[in-house]
Amino acid sequence: MWCTGRNYIKKRKACAPLMISLKYFDLIGMDAQLKQKADQIKNNLTNLNGFNPQKVYVTEYLRSDQKKVFENLVFLSNGVICEVKNFSTEERYTLYKVDSNVAAVQIMKNDHDFKSFNQVSRIHARIIFRYGVDFTLKGTGENCRFLVDLLNTVFFKDLNGAMGGL
Repeated sequence: MWCTGRNYIKKRKACAPLMISLKYFDLIGMDAQLKQKADQIKNNLTNLNGFNPQKVYVTEYLRSDQKKVFENLVFLSNGVICEVKNFSTEERYTLYKVDSNVAAVQIMKNDHDFKSFNQVSRIHARIIFRYGVDFTLKGTGENCRFLVDLLNTVFFKDLNGAMGGL
């Protein structure tokens, strides 16, 4: 099947967006090499039983010298999360099932109200699943906005559904 338009990859069985989050990667300050690596990983994921990433989040933090470190990639597809740890140097994949499995969400925040963010804003969110596994999402500055959106649209939504509404 051939896809048309500048935002799609050609010669694929299904039309998948090219660089699923190029604007997002630019907004959080990823360099060209990391963007290419993230896109390569996303494309490789489609070889895992049809895993088709629909959303992506990049965990990152600031070192003491204020240099941003891009740590993990988190891809979401139909109730499954694929976390790729230390994606810039190695690729360690962990898949999590989300559907009605979020048991708790712990949030640590700094310098924001979950709506307005600045350069010193920080957020760490620990997602705890019912089956005894957890993982952490981190964000700084503008990336906090994307993390809050992810928390609202995926994890709080699942937590609320699993509890039969709040």
